[in-house]
Amino acid sequence: MTKFIISSLFLATVTLFACNSPQQNNEADSTESVDSTAVDTIAYTRENYRLESQIETETTDSMGKTYYQVSYPKFDEGSLGELNHYLESRLSFIYPDTSSETIEEAAKEFISEYDNFQKEAVHSPFPWYTNTEVYVPINTPLYLGLEVRTDNYTGGAHGSYGVLFTNYDLNEKREIALNEIIAEGKMDSLTHIAETIFLENEKKARGEDTPISSFFFEDNTFSLNDNFLLKKDSLLFLYNIYEIKPYSDGITELTIPYTQIENLLTPKAKELISQHSKL
Repeated sequence: MTKFIISSLFLATVTLFACNSPQQNNEADSTESVDSTAVDTIAYTRENYRLESQIETETTDSMGKTYYQVSYPKFDEGSLGELNHYLESRLSFIYPDTSSETIEEAAKEFISEYDNFQKEAVHSPFPWYTNTEVYVPINTPLYLGLEVRTDNYTGGAHGSYGVLFTNYDLNEKREIALNEIIAEGKMDSLTHIAETIFLENEKKARGEDTPISSFFFEDNTFSLNDNFLLKKDSLLFLYNIYEIKPYSDGITELTIPYTQIENLLTPKAKELISQHSKL
């Protein structure tokens, strides 16, 4: 299993952490998959950065300039500096074809690629953009659920977009892997339950039974990715565009209630999930 990589992005992305803008941390405008009743336990501010190209296009007046923009949470550097560094690396992972190591470098590289392209005989009549927003939909004493939402346009018929989840262990200061959530030897059982729910969802949406062969799963065999979020009552998986369906079908969310997989969860998973009841 591999993390989702946005298909049409080929440029660097990690952005300059600047321009503090403190605000309430309820993340109310995040994805619908977020627990709306969650209460933050770790304070942070939101920061925003934007870098624009100075090169004009034929449609600059109506569509704006080419830009690189990011909005993200900034945690206390003293106690949670490692979390900030992790988040920066997480942002950079979305755009893998890059030599950039900092957000500033990535922003400059994106703008430079556009500027150089506009000097070619065949160039873009439209401005490009990269827009990334990072939310904290899950905030408990033991772990954070992070959600990176990104969309971009670098030419062509349409842009690209996606959502990437991360679950961060605050004590061990690292990402939580799926094999820490599901007990050893139980992954096949999880996959079977997930496939049943997936097919039921598709039947409701399409009005008829749809075989697994209708999707983009390798070897026509259902599989889970590791783009997941530990919610209050369920384990949420998310497949991005092109991952298992065509662009026109958008993203696919797959929610697996804990009540259906309680016997598959590790003690650590149960401890993490129990934090929601203490908020």
